[in-house]
Amino acid sequence: MALAPALVVMLAITACGSGAKGGAATPPSSTGSDLVKAAQSEGELAVYGAVAPAVLDRVTKSFAEKYNIKVSTVRMSSSQLYTRFANEAKSGNPGADVILPTFGERDTSVLVDDKLITPLQDAGIPGYPADYPKQSVLTDFGTAAVNYVPNGLAFNTDMVKGDEIPTDWSDIADPKWKGKLIAAYPNSSPNTLNFFNFLLETEGPDFLKALRANNVKYVDGESPAVQAVAAGEAALAFPGNSPFILPLADKGAPIKYQAIENTSGLRIGAFLAAKAKHPNAARLFLQYVLSEEGAAKFTGEPGLTSPHDVEGMKHVTPEEPTSAEREKEILRLLGEA
Repeated sequence: MALAPALVVMLAITACGSGAKGGAATPPSSTGSDLVKAAQSEGELAVYGAVAPAVLDRVTKSFAEKYNIKVSTVRMSSSQLYTRFANEAKSGNPGADVILPTFGERDTSVLVDDKLITPLQDAGIPGYPADYPKQSVLTDFGTAAVNYVPNGLAFNTDMVKGDEIPTDWSDIADPKWKGKLIAAYPNSSPNTLNFFNFLLETEGPDFLKALRANNVKYVDGESPAVQAVAAGEAALAFPGNSPFILPLADKGAPIKYQAIENTSGLRIGAFLAAKAKHPNAARLFLQYVLSEEGAAKFTGEPGLTSPHDVEGMKHVTPEEPTSAEREKEILRLLGEA
């Protein structure tokens, strides 16, 4: 008798001993139907994710119900995720078969160089990479962007109303926002630094000088910046990504997400553990999240878009790595050197 579909969300996933199921020795199945059978014979899957809890739950639950495979998940920040996964994988006993972190060249390079992941293009995933949007295929890093999180603004709804709500990055350079802005420190993370690099390239040096004149308060990360806006300590926070904002708004905090039409965006990557305990279930899950059906499960909230959304992707510039020289220039212009 078949087990009912289930989703098991765990606070921690303890590593299991190496069994017959695990590892890269399992050969790729040649067809989609073969892969489904092989995945269902394994019966379970472990996923680490840095996406918003509601998104992680929705994506994994829909997969579990579609294929009758039990999924266990651990949600954590990307920095925690990379560190935990790398430490476990180096020991030969990864706790996750698949990881879904914010893509960053530095952290991903460690996984590639230490051969802790199986490159997606070599994993025998039916339809990949030939049928996937080319700009989201990250071959050099063995991954693909499965979701984009456009950088926007967080605003306090008690302090900012109507026509005052910025709709373009240039709006926050207006002197009327002096002393009312809070932001993640420019190099508090590679992704935040890439965001400020995008602002420099698109808005120019004078824009960063205007932010300096507006006495932006900097804090160590996007989450505390967004929380400060929710608490009324600032009117606007940037960057403000919807996964940080919407949970606070859902709890009744006076905060809202504001999309900016032309902006940069975080990429959510998908990685296959080189020594996955459930390699076929992992490959089937990756096939699912790379499909239009699976991608749609990532985009249930405002401020999220899919590689398959051609129109939406016209307004999102994927983040590019920032050089050390450019980092110094950004900090100098902001008066934070």
